[in-house]
Amino acid sequence: MHNNTWHGPVPFNPSKHKPVELEDGKFMTERLISMDAPDGRTWAIPSVWFDQEGQHSQVDAATASMVAEMYEKATGVTFPRFDTVEDAEAFIRKRSVKGGASKSMLTRGGK
Repeated sequence: MHNNTWHGPVPFNPSKHKPVELEDGKFMTERLISMDAPDGRTWAIPSVWFDQEGQHSQVDAATASMVAEMYEKATGVTFPRFDTVEDAEAFIRKRSVKGGASKSMLTRGGK
């Protein structure tokens, strides 16, 4: 059963979060990584997560995967899945070129 009372970290949401300023003065909205998903496919998940106060943390791949899996189970939304790492990385590059997380990549109930 999914609930909408998830109080853990969340992916960037342009209506709630401000882009993160990097050391070089550029800004990022998310830093996606591709890795094995729990279902055996490859998923694209954020390695930057935001707390309830809007503060961000960049986490390692193992932590990102754990948080993404808990987030999916708690909220019922899913991160994009791909058949190959190459497909996931192409998605990540294309999303970055288009401005990053200006639009949600999450879907509800689908994979």
